[in-house]
Amino acid sequence: MRAVHFSLILALFLTALAFPARAAVEKHPLQVLKATYNSAASSASRSVKGTCSIWLKNLSDVAVDGVKITVKLREGSRTIRTLEKDLGTLESGKKSFLDFKFEEYTERTLKPQIWVTYNGAKGPVTFEAEPPVW
Repeated sequence: MRAVHFSLILALFLTALAFPARAAVEKHPLQVLKATYNSAASSASRSVKGTCSIWLKNLSDVAVDGVKITVKLREGSRTIRTLEKDLGTLESGKKSFLDFKFEEYTERTLKPQIWVTYNGAKGPVTFEAEPPVW
């Protein structure tokens, strides 16, 4: 009886090890090298003006087309404003600098999220880019 229990526990343990804990991280040909975000509130007009600058690089050996950068300015879980720029084609190994400017007419603490879209082998691919520096 103990041998049956031991063999069942061993089989369960080996089955659990056979499945990976999480899926492999997908590699994208584009990477955000650096992003800066500056905002300044004006108390007289109760507005927030700001800029977001993004450095993007093509890490692949081929040109990537259909590149679009979307910056979502969020307050908590709500998206307050969405800023988009079409970059078009980014050649192999090239870098691109994008500058976004915005003005919001309420006093809010906005946090940016960067989304990158490009044409992949199976159609458009969108991923959230995490810059190494804010």
